[in-house]
Amino acid sequence: MKSKILLIVLSLFLLYCTSENREKKIMAVGKELLNLDPPSIRSTHNIVFVGEGLKQKIKELKNQNSNFSFQIISGDLEYPYGDFQADNVLILNNGFQKVDIRLKYNPAKNKFDILGFKTE
Repeated sequence: MKSKILLIVLSLFLLYCTSENREKKIMAVGKELLNLDPPSIRSTHNIVFVGEGLKQKIKELKNQNSNFSFQIISGDLEYPYGDFQADNVLILNNGFQKVDIRLKYNPAKNKFDILGFKTE
């Protein structure tokens, strides 16, 4: 019985550590997106590929206000914006507009794929 309880506690601890590390990595994705210099960069330490549309949207948001807050949502956006493929949604909010970025972790590259984005 004690070994089962220990196994459950250990599993919960590992799950907590994994989700905490994932959250830190997602926050790093947000910071990297806001600091894409030069704009020709297509890949970063935590992102497999950044498309031109998202780069232009972030540039537009930065011109409105350069102070951003981040929010992470587990899962994908609702239909029709999401298709249940994203692991998380990173929301960048500059106080005027938000951009919701759909992320899927790519274990082969230890980075995130950006599946798409929408603005609010």
